[in-house]
Amino acid sequence: AYDHLDEITAAYSVSFSPSGNQLYCGYNKTLRIFDVTRPGRQCKTISTHSKKTREGQSGILSSIAFNPDRCPSQGVAAQLIAA
Repeated sequence: AYDHLDEITAAYSVSFSPSGNQLYCGYNKTLRIFDVTRPGRQCKTISTHSKKTREGQSGILSSIAFNPDRCPSQGVAAQLIAA
């Protein structure tokens, strides 16, 4: 992934989705989801911390795991914060 200065930034944690079609990457206060079937920089970015309410994961996402009983596309950030 790239930052606001177009410099490469390394993820603190990575995990493939159970289907293997998506790559989930943990950064500082951010989760990025890449579609491995589409090359390029495009990704879905989810903020894990709200400055207004001060709720959520306020630091580094150092570990990502999937619960086989839940669909990862529904409430990904909530599942990661609760873990």
